[in-house]
Amino acid sequence: AHKGVQSAQVKEHRTAVLDFIEDYLKRVCKLYSEQRAIRVKRVIDKKRL
Repeated sequence: AHKGVQSAQVKEHRTAVLDFIEDYLKRVCKLYSEQRAIRVKRVIDKKRL
């Protein structure tokens, strides 16, 4: 019975970790694309001058 409880906890922990990583990656990608958009805009603005 003890092993069953442990594996359930491990599974729960893995799910939590994966959720966290997924959330983190989404935020990083969002930041990255925002930064890139700002850089692209700057380049375009410079070309216009």
